[in-house]
This record gives sequence, structure tokens and C-alpha cells, in this order.
Amino acid sequence: MRLPKIIVGIFLVAHIMGCEKMVEVAPPKYELTGDMIFSNRENAEAYLANVYTKAAQAAFPYVSNPMNLYCDDIVYNGNNASLLEFYQGLVNPINLINENQWKSIFATIYYANNWLNAEGKLSAIPLDVRNQITGELLTLRAKSYFDLMVLYGEVPLVLTADFNQSAKLNNADSAVLVSQMYKDLFSAMPYLNGNYPSSDRVRINKFVAQAYLARLALYNKEWELAYNYSDSIINSGLYSLEKLDRVFKVGSDETLFCYWNKAGYTDYGLSYVTDPGVVPEYSISENLLKEFGSDDLRSKIWLNDDIQNQLKTPFKYRNRSEVVNGESEYLVDIRLSEIYLIRAEASANLGNLTLALKDLNEVRRRAGCESLPAIVSYSEFLEQLLLERRRELFTEGYLRFYDLKRNGKMDSLLGYKPSWKAHCVRLPFPYNEILNNANLRQNPGY
Repeated sequence: MRLPKIIVGIFLVAHIMGCEKMVEVAPPKYELTGDMIFSNRENAEAYLANVYTKAAQAAFPYVSNPMNLYCDDIVYNGNNASLLEFYQGLVNPINLINENQWKSIFATIYYANNWLNAEGKLSAIPLDVRNQITGELLTLRAKSYFDLMVLYGEVPLVLTADFNQSAKLNNADSAVLVSQMYKDLFSAMPYLNGNYPSSDRVRINKFVAQAYLARLALYNKEWELAYNYSDSIINSGLYSLEKLDRVFKVGSDETLFCYWNKAGYTDYGLSYVTDPGVVPEYSISENLLKEFGSDDLRSKIWLNDDIQNQLKTPFKYRNRSEVVNGESEYLVDIRLSEIYLIRAEASANLGNLTLALKDLNEVRRRAGCESLPAIVSYSEFLEQLLLERRRELFTEGYLRFYDLKRNGKMDSLLGYKPSWKAHCVRLPFPYNEILNNANLRQNPGY
């Protein structure tokens, strides 16, 4: 198959690949097609940089933001028709954002497949570079399939870059998808080590792959796996909880993996931080605000007061224009506090409430909250844990949706979204995908 042209600026390749020298003049462009990708190390690394760019494009505009609206943490004050459907819980198969969400995640998979199916073409690339890239792309493919499964359910399992084959695939059973994700992540491990291949944690190392394994295991209630991999990360010595105002800055010791950008600001900051006097398009729901105690510093540092409009807005990322002298921000995909909460939940389900409470309180104390006293029952602990995940991880990815779905609590949205229906636990497959593939079965209710 001949992939579309990949155009990657040399500044992107230099940063993500960790090159020591940066070109200061206007950068030339790489245009890579066909087997040029595999012709040398430089082209292979340019290709990898492009795959990360595809993954970053999926992460906020097409996944995180609409899925924040889909649940109960964010109020939408705008008038974009596609976003309104997400906010109301009435996503139509012809919704353009839903279609772009689907396409952007599958684009990452297709580009990963192109490399992962090219084993006989990689001999011109040094073995250590080849192995590192293979480990990263196996991890990205598994992560992408996890995103698709959580959002859509039984999607097609595409392991080829040949559109002629993939266009005829039918829905894959959830067990088959999960098995492939585990296979990819376990296969990635031997290719990766604990060192990051570049600065600022914008590429995947062994512990990032373990973090996605822990997240997958939690979703599937594989408690021992979730515990083992979260425990490995916490005990690695590479990561530590930061002060709240440092968590989302470049160089944060809490970050496991983030998406690089040239300008030092994120789509999150651009969307959620507004100018004074302007009615914000997005604000924090009362449903979420009531969960913060008076001593919780997250409600003061990660929320912004819009006094004029009497609203609070998300403020985890603050930059909304190019950073010249200040601190850059990259979109964080997974971080240490989530890993503590994964280990806490896994510990509780393995019968160790003492360790579970210790990890939960580690996150609470960082937020300025008092430690919870001894908890006797599992059900009481789980209730506190889910509240803590909500307070800690709000507006990050689709983690609120992930938590409600895996705990069978999606119908709690009925009181918040009057039009909510049970089938909305899965998004619709885009209309054009159903139209172009007669073997693809639409999700029930759409």
C-alpha cells in the first residue's frame, strides 16, 4: 500500500528524537512516501515523529474535549452543533466530531501497522533504533485500540496497512480486541527500557507501556496485573508527585508521557482558558464542584474563577499562546497520580485495604486534604476512590467516561442529561464507515 505523503518539519524530528542541534533557519520539509520510510535512520525517526503527531491530534480536539462534555464534569455554553450533541448525550452517526475522533485514532493505527508489517524492509536502520521504534509503535497501537474499545465497543481489528483488506473487516469481539492489546504491550516490553529516548518524556519508554497495561488491566478487572505494573512504575524511582501548580508543566517529574508541541501551549489551554469579559465556552459543572472540600487545593489551583460570569473554568493548563520566556506546557497523557490510584484500586480488590488507603491518601495529601481514617469495608473504599479519581483526573482524556463505564455507573448521567439512554454507553460508528463497509455492524440503538 502507498501511504499519503508524510510531511514533518525538521524541528519536530529534532525535538522528539532528542537531537542535540536545532536548525535555526526556516526548516526544510521531509516528504516520505513508500519505502523511503525504511531507507535510513533519519527517515525512520521522521516517520515516528509523524505517528506521534497523529496521536496528539486525536488526543484533545477529537477525544478528550467531546468526551468531557459527554459526561457530567463540564458545562457547554457554546453553539457548535456537533459538540452540543455530545453535551446532550445524543450523538448522531453523522456527527462530524465523532467521525473525526474515529478517523484520527485509526490513522495512528494505520501508520503503526505500516511499520509493524515491514519487518523485511528495516535492515538499513540500526538495530537499536529499529527495536526502540517497534516498541513505541506497538504501545501506541495498543493504546489506540484501547481508546476505540472504551469509546465504541467492538470495532474492527485492523492489523494491516492495506486499505483494501481493512475496508471489508467486520466487528471484532471485545475478547479478541483485549487479547491483541495485551499481545502488543507484552511484545513491546523487550524493545523498551526505563530510559526515555528523548527529552521531556515525549516518547514512550518501558514504564509508559506498563502504565497502559495497568490501565487496561484495571478496565478488565485483572487486579494482579494492574497491581504489578502500577507497583513497578511507583518503585522505579523515576517519578514523583509534583506541587499542583507544576503538574502540567514541561519537565514535571509526575509526567509519564506527554505530547510535544512546538509553541508550548495546548489545545486544552486554548479551549478552556478565556479572556476576561468573554463568556467561557466551557465551565465546570456544579455536579463536580460539590465534590471538592473546602481544604482541597485542586479547586483553587486547577480551577479558574470567572467572577464576572460567576463560573469556574478548567485551569490545569494555562498557556493559550506561544511561549517565549515562560514555562511550556505539553498535553499530558498519563501521570503518576493516576498510577497511585490504579494501585490503590487493585490493592483493595486483592484484599489489602491498608495499602489501598495509603496510596489514596498519598494523592489526597498532595492536594492539601486530610488523610482518610481507616476504612473497614471494600464498598466504602471504592466509593471514596472513585470520588478521588474524579477530583484528581477531571478533564483528562476520557477518564470520567472510562470510570463510569467500567463500574456500570453510566446511568447515573440520567439525572444530569434528561435525554440519556442506556445504549449511549457506546458511541455510534460514523455513518460513512457503515456506508462504505457492508460487513460493519452499527452499535445498538443508533
